[in-house]
Amino acid sequence: MFVANMVNVDICKATGLTYNQVMDYRIRYEKRCHGEA
Repeated sequence: MFVANMVNVDICKATGLTYNQVMDYRIRYEKRCHGEA
């Protein structure tokens, strides 16, 4: 979980996204990786 949190922070810093936007992106990305979307 620590690594995932660090990735979220890096995404926020790199793109200026809000925390909620990052979480939404993560959910979509994880679903795509699992072939659910």
